[in-house]
This record gives sequence, C-alpha cells and structure tokens, in this order.
Amino acid sequence: MKYYYCWRCKCEMPFLEEDEWKQLPTTHETMEEIKQYRLDQKCDLVTARQFAETQQMKIFQELTGKSWVHFDVISHHRLSDWGPECTHCGQLLKSQHAPFCTECGCKVKNTESLLNKMMSNLRRFFKSGDR
Repeated sequence: MKYYYCWRCKCEMPFLEEDEWKQLPTTHETMEEIKQYRLDQKCDLVTARQFAETQQMKIFQELTGKSWVHFDVISHHRLSDWGPECTHCGQLLKSQHAPFCTECGCKVKNTESLLNKMMSNLRRFFKSGDR
C-alpha cells in the first residue's frame, strides 16, 4: 500500500497493491451484501448503499487503518488502475497513457517512441554487419 493524493477524494489516500486488492471481496459480493442489508432493514437502495458496512469496507480498514471508507471510494484506489508516478512531482498519472501529469502539468516523455527508436537502431546495427 502506498499513499498518494487522490484527485477524486481531494486528499491523501491509501492505494492498494495487487496482493492487497485480491483480499477484498468482489463488487458482486459487495452488492449482494447491500441487497441483504436492504432486505434486513426494510429500506430503499439509496439508504442501504449509504449505511451498509460491507466486508470490503472492513477489510479495507484492516489493511489501511482508515475507517468507514465507502465501497464506491475503495473501488478507485487500486494502484494498478493508475499510471506510473510523475517523474517531476511523484504523484500518480491518471492512466498508463497519460500525456501529462494533472497535478503539476509536467509532460510525460513518450517512452513508446523512445523504445521504437532504440529497436530501429538495433535492427540497423545488425543488418549492417558492424559487429
């Protein structure tokens, strides 16, 4: 688990690594818990979503120490769903293909074109026989 600023939550939040994420119940299991809460409490769906303390929430609290983080919020704190850290400010990029960092505005270097250029140079080297 690592802490990063979350633009949706507007604060530092824990982001779960894959091994931690796998410990959480699936979205389907969480929805089943909410349906059961709704039946047990005889309430509407909005109320059930707001007040049901799901297993996902409990496990997230055990992993992070943060209590009552809603399951909707937990769903966007999976580290692998985000891009790498910005080389300038260290915050997470919004995706693997983000052209710039939304936190500091730093442009992301196009690593794919750099790799293509390196591969092209290697092919040229081996074709020329300059070994």
